[in-house]
Amino acid sequence: MTSEQTAEAQRLAALWVRQHREESTAGARLTLVEEKRAKLRNETSLGYAFSASGFPRGKSYDLWLWRVLSKASVVWAGFYVDDSGKMDCLTAQAKIERRAGVACTAELEKLRTLVASSVRGERLRFALVSTDHTVRGFLDTIPFPVEQRDGRCHLSVELLSQRGDLFAIWGEGFEPGEEVALESSFAGKMEKSKQKASTLGEIGSAVFPAASGRESGLANYSAVGKSCKVAVRYEWGLSSLRKE
Repeated sequence: MTSEQTAEAQRLAALWVRQHREESTAGARLTLVEEKRAKLRNETSLGYAFSASGFPRGKSYDLWLWRVLSKASVVWAGFYVDDSGKMDCLTAQAKIERRAGVACTAELEKLRTLVASSVRGERLRFALVSTDHTVRGFLDTIPFPVEQRDGRCHLSVELLSQRGDLFAIWGEGFEPGEEVALESSFAGKMEKSKQKASTLGEIGSAVFPAASGRESGLANYSAVGKSCKVAVRYEWGLSSLRKE
């Protein structure tokens, strides 16, 4: 991996970590239930229902979606908290003008949101955000996870780039503070390292298979602790961007 490639991988991984760790406003909670999956032209449409609690009154809210493969976008706009504490729709009450394509038509809990197909390991991050950006409630879901377990230890692979050439590997369930032996292999190359688990028994790494000079392939990653050994295999490059 060249110094430029290393710097770019570190930059993208750091950006993802900052976004991932962005916290909800105290007391604000956004939840979802996946209600259906439907195949359409070899892709899976995902249907979600949302609910919200703990958001303060006197503000207008929009529901946002962040994903790796497209720009951040507003899913529904124009909510407010009514007297009962529910996230109701301002446009339904004719209190604001509708925004083309995204204006809500009912209270949040009654709306059903369809999301276009995802790829394996892609995180969908939803957020209910006040229009003055002072109140936020986040939630994350990975519809098609790439993961493996061994006992209480767990490894997951997350896509971090639109080219399928950068991934985050997250581990949990290890002994707090223990030294975990890591092994990453792709394109006939193998990298070994060690990482100290956090006080919560977690580990994390950024992997950049494209540094091999190839366009796609299979990669393997393993983590060995005192009480478990877990390994996961995943596709990278163009093959990893195939819609489920």
